Amino acid sequence: MNRKARYWLNLLVFALAMLVLIPLLVLTGISYLYTGMFTRTPCIRASRTPADIGLTHFEEVTFQTPDGVTAHGWYVPPSNGAVVVLVPGLGGARDGMFDDAAILARHGYGLLMYDPRACNVPGSRNSLGYVETNELLGAVEYLSRRPDATQRIGALGFSEGGVTVIRGAARDDRIRAAVAEGGFHNLAQNILHGRNVPLVRQLVEWQVATFFRLDTGVDPAAVSPVTDISRIGPRPVLLIYGEHEAERGGAELLYNAAQQPKELWIVPGAGHGGYIGVAPQEYERRVVTFFDKALGMED
Repeated sequence: MNRKARYWLNLLVFALAMLVLIPLLVLTGISYLYTGMFTRTPCIRASRTPADIGLTHFEEVTFQTPDGVTAHGWYVPPSNGAVVVLVPGLGGARDGMFDDAAILARHGYGLLMYDPRACNVPGSRNSLGYVETNELLGAVEYLSRRPDATQRIGALGFSEGGVTVIRGAARDDRIRAAVAEGGFHNLAQNILHGRNVPLVRQLVEWQVATFFRLDTGVDPAAVSPVTDISRIGPRPVLLIYGEHEAERGGAELLYNAAQQPKELWIVPGAGHGGYIGVAPQEYERRVVTFFDKALGMED
């Protein structure tokens, strides 16, 4: 092969390599940025206080998590001797569950709302409920030492918070009732769809799972509420999903894996969140009735 032919052959090989490499790099960049939307969430400080929703009697509190982190939050004392820990979704601050707080406070429940881990540990990576369970466990330990909580502790969480509530209740039986809204059943299965999707999407999903593991040090398969929920019974669980998110979130899988007593409410017409907005009276009735029964308010 003469020099000119070799030049053109090398140029062709280079061009073909770029045709493969550039799209791959673009997909990798997209996967990295997408993963970072979940794992590198910034600290968001609350913009309101409980007084803004009429709860004027509240305290600034701190408590220690099992992994040695100091968490900060608000405590609203109960009038019925029971307290519910409220856990917002990804990126939520301690005021992220104020709609639920207002409902529960009307019925005499105390509340504990705390900052997300990103505020407690600056620069930390979000693991979508795996490491964040420590804050919930620390909150329960704190409440167990308060005489006004009288050991009647429940938890309610949305999305990532729902995952956290399931994981926490599976690890601490002092959580006597768990309400989990709009979470996923298993993170790896939520990300990876195997050969059921096109090859390009398979590659992106594999990259997202890999970046999650590298960023957080947590195997996505280990974030598995469907495994944890089977360990909660005989303490009761209420699962809430919107009609348009239930299948993807694995609502039926979670419900089937849970022991009795258990409830599943799929809110007609609702997507991810917004359950109160779609069915406010039914939401209040179901959630309050659940906690009343589970925490002994009906005794």
